[in-house]
Amino acid sequence: MERTQHRDEVLVGAGVGIGVFVVAIPVLLILAAVVGSFVLGMDGGDVPDAPTASIEYEYEGAGKEMTATITHEGGEPIESGNLAVRINDRTVSWTDEDGEIDVGNSVTVDVAAGGPTRVVRDSGSTSGILV
Repeated sequence: MERTQHRDEVLVGAGVGIGVFVVAIPVLLILAAVVGSFVLGMDGGDVPDAPTASIEYEYEGAGKEMTATITHEGGEPIESGNLAVRINDRTVSWTDEDGEIDVGNSVTVDVAAGGPTRVVRDSGSTSGILV
């Protein structure tokens, strides 16, 4: 009788172990799928890439009479409504009649001596400094 009882306990223990294994595997797979989709979905979705363009600065004058001519030297066109030049605390819009800043288009702005000058692209949802 002892032998039968011991064998029954072993069979019950093995059955419980297999049951836990059968339930745990699908739960772990579902958890891995949820975590994986969350991590892979963190790339920002369909955010458009910023255009690749070569921008050149040419400074003239000195002191308070200094100007900077900023020219699109190469690369992709940029929508002019999204482009601005920031000088210290001022922002100057860079626009063009056809709506795009293409190779050869330029803008001349007054700059204070020593002040940082940046070309900034702002598309509403994203923004970044081009140069």
